[in-house]
Amino acid sequence: MQSSFAFSDLRRRVANLIRIGKVAEVDSAQVKVSIGKVKTNWLPIVSTAGDTSCWIPITVGEQVVVFSPHGEMAQAVVIRSIHYNSFAAPENKNDISFNAKADVKANSEKKLEVTFENGIELKTNDTYIYVHNGNIQLNSGNASITASDGEITLDSGNASITATNNQVTINAGNSSITLSSSGIQLSCGASSIDMSNSNISLTSAMLSATPNFCKCMGGM
Repeated sequence: MQSSFAFSDLRRRVANLIRIGKVAEVDSAQVKVSIGKVKTNWLPIVSTAGDTSCWIPITVGEQVVVFSPHGEMAQAVVIRSIHYNSFAAPENKNDISFNAKADVKANSEKKLEVTFENGIELKTNDTYIYVHNGNIQLNSGNASITASDGEITLDSGNASITATNNQVTINAGNSSITLSSSGIQLSCGASSIDMSNSNISLTSAMLSATPNFCKCMGGM
């Protein structure tokens, strides 16, 4: 009789060592797991806990592994998580992807250093930051800032400012101002003023001044 009981207890412990189930309830860092028709008590989740830690909230429906030391469910811990139909693996399994429905926070008491060889893209709705091969682009709606080697451009709809090594250009609709080491150019449609190399050039289909001046020599 005692031998039969010991054998039954051994079978129970072996069967309970590793079980697979789905998260049924979540309470912060504890979960209840459904294993077949049985639901466990509250069990802790295996995570990284210490001076360096990472916390990713667990969700109902995740398929997990329940590991019970010595086969005792009272000492069990939950190891997450296994992809299945409701939470399928990404289509492109060669990509490293991170998806979250909650806020994501990163805190560090030391320097944060991020290095990517081919570029970085950060997107949120119609706003994004793109960094690639020495180029930086920030977009928000119809406004953007683009920076590359020796050039910065600020663009907002019909207006823009572009700065290069020795020149700044301001555009608004059909009007523009260009400032450079050689001079200043102002234009509006078919009219323009060019001030460069100690010369001033005015171009327009019609010239006028206020007050009116006499076109003959000698003044008014």
